[in-house]
Amino acid sequence: MSDATEPSGAKVRLRDRLWAQIAGAILLVLAVFAVAFYGFAMIDTHPARLWPWSAKTHPGLYELSRTAVPVAALVGGAAAIVVGIRRQRSTEKTVELTARTAQITADAYALDQKRAGREEIDRLRDRYTTIAAQLGDDAAPVRLAGVYAMAALADDWITMGNHREAQVCIDVLCAYIRTPRHTTTSEDAVADTRVRETITRVITQHLQEDATTSWSDKAFDFTEAHFTGSHSFDNAEFNEGCLVDFSGAEFNEGCLVDFFGAEFNEGCRVNFFGAEFNEGCQVSFFGAKFNKDCRVNFFGAKFNKDCQVNFPRAKFNKDCQVNFPRAKFNKDCQVSFPDAEFNEGCRVNFFDAKFNKDCRVNFFDAKFNKGWPTGPWGDGSPPRSGWPPSSD
Repeated sequence: MSDATEPSGAKVRLRDRLWAQIAGAILLVLAVFAVAFYGFAMIDTHPARLWPWSAKTHPGLYELSRTAVPVAALVGGAAAIVVGIRRQRSTEKTVELTARTAQITADAYALDQKRAGREEIDRLRDRYTTIAAQLGDDAAPVRLAGVYAMAALADDWITMGNHREAQVCIDVLCAYIRTPRHTTTSEDAVADTRVRETITRVITQHLQEDATTSWSDKAFDFTEAHFTGSHSFDNAEFNEGCLVDFSGAEFNEGCLVDFFGAEFNEGCRVNFFGAEFNEGCQVSFFGAKFNKDCRVNFFGAKFNKDCQVNFPRAKFNKDCQVNFPRAKFNKDCQVSFPDAEFNEGCRVNFFDAKFNKDCRVNFFDAKFNKGWPTGPWGDGSPPRSGWPPSSD
């Protein structure tokens, strides 16, 4: 604190010193004028007299003034020059001190900010430790609270500009979905499913166009997760840098995963490598938009008995890629593209896919605007009634 106040006091002293110099210069000029006036008066009269005006003949005041003024002016000019020089030096010192004061203030502010930043980081990391413990708690309500707290912590990290720490928080939420949890009762199993549904719902809220804090460029790792219950990614936006990885995931009986109206934009990647869609599960991309340079891959995925993966009214736009290479379509599975739009330049391919007996891949009322899926039927428009062709 003393360092910060020192320059201010020094400026006051410099100002007082300058005023003293100006006052001294004025007094000097007046003194020179008086001495010159008196001296010339003595010259005009008898030098032995101490007071020239006591003689019978004494000098005129006007003439003495005309003689004394130039002398005083000369001395006053010299004094003014000296004062000006001193004033210039004083001004330079004042500017220097002002700059020093500003630098000290800026340094002190930066130090305070740095200290506050470190304290905030420590506080957020302490929160992380507490929240992570909540997510591992035996009580489902505590785990639910932990989900919202971890999401809020990720938002706070993003607000601070620390996206790496925010990604760590998101990774923890995804890890909960990936990690099997041993449950002893059906009530515990249902409660655990609700926690998992809450996680995907919170993630989806952050993937909306109007989200207060967006996660649309983050990574979401659901590899080898076992999905049960209902998981909605409705109207989510997956933007450049976003990676959603369902590789090796299993979508089990009664599971509903919904991508209603979702947008897969340039630079995003969504992977279903080796994923399994099992009996009774439904995965819907109703009205989804696959835009330029997005990549959605079902490489080696397995579509098993009675599963349904549907793309009704989906739009496959120019230069998007939605691929099913080496995918297996097994008995009674259904993969459908009703009313979908395949626009020029889109690439939807079933290269080396295996279509087993009684599976159905259909394109009812699909619109092929110079774009179409490539598969066993070749590079042209696929059979609208589905593939493989009916045995009837």
